[in-house]
Amino acid sequence: MEAGETLLRLHGDMRPVGDAAAWLLSSKHTAEAESLLKRAILLAPEDAALRAMFADSLLEQGKTEEARNFVHDYVKKYPGDAQARLDLALLYLKTGANSEALKELERLPGNMRSPAVLYYQAQACRALNRSGQAARLLRLALQKSPDFLEAMLELASIEEQSGHYAEARKLYEKLLTFDEGNQDILVRLVALSLREGNPDHAFELASSIPDSMSFVLAVSSLFIDEGRFDLAESLLSTLAERSDAPEELLFYQAAVAYEGHRDAARTLELLERVSPSNRYYDRSLKLRAQVLYENGNVEQALDVIRHGSEIFPSDKEFIFFAIDLLGRQKRYEEAGQVAEKALADWPDDPDLAFQRASLMDMAGKRNEAMKLMEELLRSNPDNAAVLNYIGYTLAEENRDLPRALKLLNRAIELSPDTDYMLDSLAWAYYRSGEYAKAWDFIRQAVERMSASSGQDPAMWEHYGDIARACGYDSEARRGWERALELRPKNPDVLREKLESFR
Repeated sequence: MEAGETLLRLHGDMRPVGDAAAWLLSSKHTAEAESLLKRAILLAPEDAALRAMFADSLLEQGKTEEARNFVHDYVKKYPGDAQARLDLALLYLKTGANSEALKELERLPGNMRSPAVLYYQAQACRALNRSGQAARLLRLALQKSPDFLEAMLELASIEEQSGHYAEARKLYEKLLTFDEGNQDILVRLVALSLREGNPDHAFELASSIPDSMSFVLAVSSLFIDEGRFDLAESLLSTLAERSDAPEELLFYQAAVAYEGHRDAARTLELLERVSPSNRYYDRSLKLRAQVLYENGNVEQALDVIRHGSEIFPSDKEFIFFAIDLLGRQKRYEEAGQVAEKALADWPDDPDLAFQRASLMDMAGKRNEAMKLMEELLRSNPDNAAVLNYIGYTLAEENRDLPRALKLLNRAIELSPDTDYMLDSLAWAYYRSGEYAKAWDFIRQAVERMSASSGQDPAMWEHYGDIARACGYDSEARRGWERALELRPKNPDVLREKLESFR
């Protein structure tokens, strides 16, 4: 700071002042750096490096709007300064203002459309779900600079996400020619082979670096996620034979033992050996609780969850786990107490507030639940789960149907492929007498539900009711019969509906 002050008084070259500020920033003396830079910029307002560092110092302190306004004001004052415009675009990109970043990048003159600028444009486009446009920009960047590795990696990721696996593979393999043995790229190639339905090639790649523990664990996780427990087990067994095998291995072996073999005893034995210092200890506790609960040891599972909450007080997953488990046991008062305690720590958490209101509903206190949901909607107007709850409740109670439809259509906009939300909207249209629309949405709901692991008898009953209203009697029978197979709460009602055809 003393040296910086002296340099400022000399009114000379500002580069040493920039060096002083850079050291202060890297050493986390952010406020001091901001003070030094602010005065330096008054003496050299055209210095782009100083301006960029000043904006970074503001960002470091969480002053996002102040940083944006600072650079924006400079661009407004000097609209012809292309470098300043680029700095503003990168600042927008860094802070998630992707639309604004793209606008600024597109305003840059032609002589600044470098491969790097094209790459930045592609990043903004991708963040805005314009993957096709992002891919075109990246290809253009690679035409200009064939060895631009960041652009190559970004394009490979887009191609993979778009299902163009052959193109993605070529790019990943080309990246490996620049950095042979790059584990991140090899992990991506293993995942790609699994997506292509080629587990043998995936295993061959996974076995290519047997001495790297982190790599073996990473690819084993991919095999576990894909349900190829045999391949995961083969990799892990090789690692287990080593004298320096990491303790993290225990968690992966436990996952294979339970997900692959449903061996609860072996799973619990492995998990109990995971020490609190292990980086997977939190996950091991969650898996232990799940195994205990699924095997009927409810109180032991709750004890594990409570232990996890004490050791990891900031991990809300333990809290949601406890609420869910108690709710399934119909211990609504206890679950509510857990939710209330958590809300005292996180009063603005919408998910916790939603859970608390849902517990009221499960306990039969629908009016109280509805009141809490309405309060939550006022503070979170774009919460799809809350919109769905209120909309479906109104439809179920056959009141204020225009509002129910408005809320549920908004929920579908926010979460377009959620089966139970599509079912809610179908039911609201059915209650409104708009059977054609109801039929369209209930078919979508059932299609998505059928593709998932769970089946909902209420949804199939809705399918039958809506089909009957549309005059599709065979589909109505199909819906009600399927609902009966799934052990509904109202079997007698469903049998009566089926009897009405005879």
